[in-house]
Amino acid sequence: MLAGAGFLAGLLVVAGPGATQVGVNAMIALLVFGRNAAGPEIAALHAAWVMAGGLVQTGLALLIRSPRPLQTQREALARLAAATRRAQSTVTASLERARGEPARIRPDVAGYTSALAAGRRTGAARSSRPCSTR
Repeated sequence: MLAGAGFLAGLLVVAGPGATQVGVNAMIALLVFGRNAAGPEIAALHAAWVMAGGLVQTGLALLIRSPRPLQTQREALARLAAATRRAQSTVTASLERARGEPARIRPDVAGYTSALAAGRRTGAARSSRPCSTR
């Protein structure tokens, strides 16, 4: 039975780090509590202590956790968005200046302008969506 449980715990590695941790902890519990044969009353008492410990750990994790997860990533994305807006305004100003130049040296201003307008519409649609706080 111990070999089968160890094999199943090893397979949990495929499911990710959280499942791996559950598998390792289950194996440790099986090794520690499986050594001593006890009646159902003692097993129920051990289960109650394990449950109480898990609830205490969950409560502490909820109290101590970071209030703003992914704050660093949000700040980096905000800086990137600001830099993109600055670059977009520079390109827009250059295109506006190019409209007044002679046609022989002017680039395809209409094509650039329509691409820029499409980018603005996409950015406006993205900025109107609510951000996830997770």
